[in-house]
Amino acid sequence: MKHIVIVGSGHAGLTLSRELRLLNKDIAITLLSRDSGDMYYKPNLSKAISMKKSPADLVMKRKSVLEQEQNINILSEVKVTGIEKEAKCLFYLDSDGVERELDYDQLVLATGASPVDLKLTNSERCISVNSLS
Repeated sequence: MKHIVIVGSGHAGLTLSRELRLLNKDIAITLLSRDSGDMYYKPNLSKAISMKKSPADLVMKRKSVLEQEQNINILSEVKVTGIEKEAKCLFYLDSDGVERELDYDQLVLATGASPVDLKLTNSERCISVNSLS
């Protein structure tokens, strides 16, 4: 069976997995996430405090629901450490810090943009918000 691996669980990664599933019910899809794997609307992160919302309040769908609805496997709280293009495999650290290997037939990097670090101050009152955690 063909296996597609998607690195990134943001809007692009989750939309791609959903659309791939609509096209093919049988293909294996694995999504790797640095976060919990839960679906949330990232622009709401910057408004959460003023809206008096906790990170849990921003979650639109839990990882378990996404896995069930799309019939995919989500590996959460992992960090990709390397890609072996010729061997069609990648390496990642799991949530326990153990390095693991994952084979793929096709690989998609949907990691999104990196936040800009303005380095305005070293103040504890100035934080960067780019994920639920």
